[in-house]
Amino acid sequence: MRAPGGRGPLRHSHIADEWTVVLEGGFSDETGTYAAGDFAYMGQGDQQRVVAEAREGCVCLLLVREQPRYLTLPGKLLAPLLRL
Repeated sequence: MRAPGGRGPLRHSHIADEWTVVLEGGFSDETGTYAAGDFAYMGQGDQQRVVAEAREGCVCLLLVREQPRYLTLPGKLLAPLLRL
């Protein structure tokens, strides 16, 4: 996943486990702030809104068992079209 500064995926919930390693830059979410080299874990039912670091943005490697369920109307409409 690559996100420009101050942006990231729309608010979503996790249907299954997701493991994330930050490769460049960083991001923050409800659980904390993560920088290059950090790992993050989200489990089934966890909700998340990721925002990339303002100046550098963020590049992450994700391992997911299932695609997330988007919680906002734009996310629900765009996810199938953009294959999110």
